Amino acid sequence: MLTTWCNDLKLGVPEIDSDHRHICDALDALYEQIIRGGSPAELFVRLQEIADIMAAHFSREEQMMHDLRYEDAELHLKNHYEALRILSAMVFDCEINNKRIGDDTLMLINVWTMEHINNYDKPLADAIILENMNSIIGGSRGCVRPVREYYI
Repeated sequence: MLTTWCNDLKLGVPEIDSDHRHICDALDALYEQIIRGGSPAELFVRLQEIADIMAAHFSREEQMMHDLRYEDAELHLKNHYEALRILSAMVFDCEINNKRIGDDTLMLINVWTMEHINNYDKPLADAIILENMNSIIGGSRGCVRPVREYYI
């Protein structure tokens, strides 16, 4: 396994944590197919799945940032757009040029994902949790999500 989900990756926001787990599972599935010598068509399907999962995840995060009026949203969004641009190019190469996905491609996606979680998603999750805690004591702009969703 390459990116096996573990509690160290949990950020404390269930929607984000669930997405991250799904991304890690998809990366692990791609890794397994590469190791087994999967065909370019099989690898393409897995890579497209990863791109779709990440796009859906980014959309959810972007809505959270909007709801929160998150001050670092612009930088975070730029990171999302760059990732989607690179993933789209990889998917294109795999589908149109029949390029085989190798360990280097998978490692690039994995490293980017871990860096994104630590450098972008962790601060966002902290801001969401703080906003929800502040809403309990009455000093916030409003709760991003019902508090019970984060602490059950």
